[in-house]
Amino acid sequence: MKTSISEGKEGIQWTAQNQLDDLDFADDLALLSHTHEQMQTKTASVTAVSASVGLSIHKVRIFNTNVKAVLLYGPEAWNTTTTTIKKVQVFINSFLRKILNIHWTDTISNSLLWERTNQLPAEEEIRKRRWKWIRHTLRKSSNCITRQALNSNPEGKRKRGSPKNTLRRIIEADMKRMNRNWKELERIAQNRVGWRMLMSGLCCFTRSKRRK
Repeated sequence: MKTSISEGKEGIQWTAQNQLDDLDFADDLALLSHTHEQMQTKTASVTAVSASVGLSIHKVRIFNTNVKAVLLYGPEAWNTTTTTIKKVQVFINSFLRKILNIHWTDTISNSLLWERTNQLPAEEEIRKRRWKWIRHTLRKSSNCITRQALNSNPEGKRKRGSPKNTLRRIIEADMKRMNRNWKELERIAQNRVGWRMLMSGLCCFTRSKRRK
């Protein structure tokens, strides 16, 4: 590893005379630099040295753990709209194209791009995470605040204009597609296999809708 760093020339100032290039852990390495250019140089050097001993940097994994995990933080409670989903998907697709070195002049379908990078469409991934959280919540005690909030239906009048999409409306729309009600979902939530079959049907609906 000593051959892959800059020997105190492109790190951060640690003492008056010395710079800190990297932090070494048991199985991790944190590179430290002041500029993107220095970081790119260090990363390229680590990549070359790692390749010489049979190791490789998996860019898609880095994207999933460092970028996508932040982008899709807490999507279970998102009030998703078509515009939101589109913006998220465009962002993800642009990153995946850069990882695969696909230029804008190259023609490649989104389906092929997701297949080559082992990704789910943003809409499907958010829906899967939401319903995973719903099952987890439905299995809680009826006295749990989270479950009470999920089942609550606040009363009141809305302002003038078209009704806004809410998380509850999104969930109820999915329930309508599955032809289920809350009582049935509470029962199925206790059965892991039955819940997986239910979610599989919902995901199939999402794929068929996307192909239209």
